[in-house]
Amino acid sequence: MDAVGRVWDLRSGRCVWDMFGHVKNVLAVDVAPDGHYIATGSDDHTVKIWEMRQRKCIYTLPAHNNLVSTVKFEPNNGRYLASSSFDKTIKVGVCLCIDM
Repeated sequence: MDAVGRVWDLRSGRCVWDMFGHVKNVLAVDVAPDGHYIATGSDDHTVKIWEMRQRKCIYTLPAHNNLVSTVKFEPNNGRYLASSSFDKTIKVGVCLCIDM
């Protein structure tokens, strides 16, 4: 476990993208239903949203006061993103990167 999220090609078994940006361990990950975005949650108390095509972080959300244990896109269209934390909160927000 470390501060880097990784995308793997399951056919080749190779890492195709290292997502550098968190400063502590990445503990949670989810992929948007359209497959174009990844959300990561970290022990650094932030949630990051990554754009797959450009391979870059497009948002950093200072979401919580403790480690982020779960991130989850709304399953129908990914318009909402929920995160939970060891600070005993759940936060839900509109994901502006997703077009409806």
